[in-house]
Amino acid sequence: ELGGGLGLGAIEAAWGVREIAAAEMLKALRARLSMHALSASDHCLVSYGGCGALFAADIARMAGLTRVYIPELASVLSAYGAATMDIRRERLCTILAKLPVSDPGVIEHALAEVREAAWADLAADGVVEADRTLRFEADMRFVGQRWELTIPLPDKFAQGDGGRQAEAIFREEYLRRFGAAATTTSSVVEWVGIRAV
Repeated sequence: ELGGGLGLGAIEAAWGVREIAAAEMLKALRARLSMHALSASDHCLVSYGGCGALFAADIARMAGLTRVYIPELASVLSAYGAATMDIRRERLCTILAKLPVSDPGVIEHALAEVREAAWADLAADGVVEADRTLRFEADMRFVGQRWELTIPLPDKFAQGDGGRQAEAIFREEYLRRFGAAATTTSSVVEWVGIRAV
């Protein structure tokens, strides 16, 4: 019926629908690679979902990836992950402060807030204290940028330095991912949020 309306046979129409779906998946993949400054040729495409394997090789070829991995449980990978993963909770607190912050208490307060909330979530889930782990991440960007870069914070995070340690980690990771030219966008770093995981 669809093909008839387009002047196409059933197989041509079905193939056209497949091509549109593949183009959208390719667009999403390229966006992810670009957002994280990743080179396609350095990575492997992991296929999952009921029909993922029907598209994976073509999408990888079009995106410039040379390898495709299709797990044995590809068709039910999301369900398998949901059924077998550990309990994970995240809490985020927005900071929106240019670094270094004049009042280090802003960072300390946000850190305490997300720590307590995540810890309470795990307790409510029945996770005993001995089985809980907590780590922190910071969402940061140069002032004027639209997207943040998430960086892990060290276990021994310096809280009273106005965010200087976190800024140094951000600058190093930003340089690694995007190169020296990209760091000229702005010299001022903005701490957008802090997350407890």
